[in-house]
Amino acid sequence: MIDQPEQMLLVDRFANDLRRRIEGGDYGTSGVIPSMSELAEMWGTKNRALVAEVIMLLRVQGYLTPTPKRRYRVVHPRLTLEGLTANFMQHLESLGYAGEEEDIEEPRVEPMPLDIARMFIRNDTKQPAIKEGVHVIHRMRRQGIADLPLRIGHIWYPLDIAEPYLEAMKKDSRFDVPAALKRDRGIAIAEEDFTLLSRVPDLAEMKELRLARYQPLLEVRRICYSLNHEQVVTLHRTIMDGTRFEYRFSRAVSHWQ
Repeated sequence: MIDQPEQMLLVDRFANDLRRRIEGGDYGTSGVIPSMSELAEMWGTKNRALVAEVIMLLRVQGYLTPTPKRRYRVVHPRLTLEGLTANFMQHLESLGYAGEEEDIEEPRVEPMPLDIARMFIRNDTKQPAIKEGVHVIHRMRRQGIADLPLRIGHIWYPLDIAEPYLEAMKKDSRFDVPAALKRDRGIAIAEEDFTLLSRVPDLAEMKELRLARYQPLLEVRRICYSLNHEQVVTLHRTIMDGTRFEYRFSRAVSHWQ
């Protein structure tokens, strides 16, 4: 029987070996890796629990995702995002991917829940951007590529500005409400408050994004305003697999000058 410290060393050694094979292109960018029994034979071990731990470690690190046939396929390399994008699906297509998007729930009118209102606190007033009980349109979508879900997007629109577009949202998950508001009513997003946090997924998020239990999530919360914070246009809560992306930002700075 292998003691725990030795097993941890073996997990790291085997994980490093498989990671090198993935990064070296042995399985392409989305190929299926060998089965657990084949991996065990390759590493000269009969300890299936050890192999399972290696698989879990590489899942948590974002290199593997499960297939419907209980195998694992490679997810490599990570997607590069140049900061926040105005349209995530268009950005995926600009990188050469066929983006996939679908509604998890049909867009609907609902009173703003208290727990959601508390997530979106304005930087200027320190009050909720949209108060509890105010009627909004809630939109919830899953976005990804090639049968690989990447993120869940929640959007809340004030009902008084977005109600004319509710039926269009129901018919088309890609209907662009901000573009329609700018075109039809001259309401454009010009400023935003931005919050970023990291956490692990809950059970529903694990299912929607096919994540391992402790695979890191990034959650982005954005309050989008018209010019001079005059009007709240949308609230965005984007929940994404934190292992699938690398962010790159460029910005002018003055505090070191």
